[in-house]
Amino acid sequence: MSNKFIDYNKEPMLFPELEKSIMEEEQVVLEENFKTISEVAKDLELATSVIRYWETKFPIMDPVKRNNRRYYSSKDQKTIANIKNLLYIQGYTIKAVQDILANGSVDDLGKINKPDTNKMLIKSTIEKLEKIRESL
Repeated sequence: MSNKFIDYNKEPMLFPELEKSIMEEEQVVLEENFKTISEVAKDLELATSVIRYWETKFPIMDPVKRNNRRYYSSKDQKTIANIKNLLYIQGYTIKAVQDILANGSVDDLGKINKPDTNKMLIKSTIEKLEKIRESL
């Protein structure tokens, strides 16, 4: 009985079609400017846990998952940036952003501006003061 060690580098592939498809998918991930969750989080100054949480709240975010890693397309990255803008800068709630996504397109996210409540408050105060002045 001889001791024969298997050299996997020289052994033929058992499933060449599967190996080929996996290699092609990995190449597509690299070619389409996909980034890992860590890279996206660093670029957008967010915690990875926040991005994972948003995935549960915004199904439009659909990263490619390979080998227990998330890869985000440029479209996903833009969506995350727009959601961050709506939540953190413009002050929308998660529910409001969900409603916006349900009624509009992802491309519209970056164009949405929350009405400036300070301007509205100032305008209503001026109107009240004008009414008071008229009554004098």
